[in-house]
Amino acid sequence: MTHSKHSASAPDAPLYMSLSSRFGDILLFWVEAPSVKIRRIFLTREGAPDYPRARIAFPEVPRRANDRQLPASIASAADIIISILSGAPMASPIELLRESLDELLPFQRRVLSLEATIPFGYISTYHELASAAGSPNGARAAARALSHNPFPILIPCHRVISSSGSLAGYQGGMEMKRELLRQEGLSFIGDRVDILHANLWHFQA
Repeated sequence: MTHSKHSASAPDAPLYMSLSSRFGDILLFWVEAPSVKIRRIFLTREGAPDYPRARIAFPEVPRRANDRQLPASIASAADIIISILSGAPMASPIELLRESLDELLPFQRRVLSLEATIPFGYISTYHELASAAGSPNGARAAARALSHNPFPILIPCHRVISSSGSLAGYQGGMEMKRELLRQEGLSFIGDRVDILHANLWHFQA
């Protein structure tokens, strides 16, 4: 993957930018043709940009866009990502992701759309999320849907944990998930969330 703005990529090839955070650089990918649409967000791996997975997802050599004029929706998404990573109580910008979510399979789309409603400082469980998505016995399926969330941070999958309080999994690693929850006011007992004193989110019917 090139870091040069002079890449010979086609005009409709994906663009990307890296966003600096205390966790490391986050990679944001989007396309501008036929319309502006967020394609993927890659969290850090051990504090480094996750270029290996990005190369697999985008073998057509995306163009780096850190030094070019950004579409308004992409600039807004970038600002929201940085704000959330800094601990600001930002709402999930679901409207920026409507077109992107339309490309997903129905169950994952339902899971991510519900996930986006969990506000700052609240958590839910894979079981509750699966039930709200219409699959009461689908906790593992909900966990898989979140593990393949193309838009982490903007859709805050760090706010879902196992019913036991275990963090279970996260694209950016357990330490990043733990720190994101801590900065939202969640407390821990050992390596588990203190569920008895946590704000539990109840999905709307």
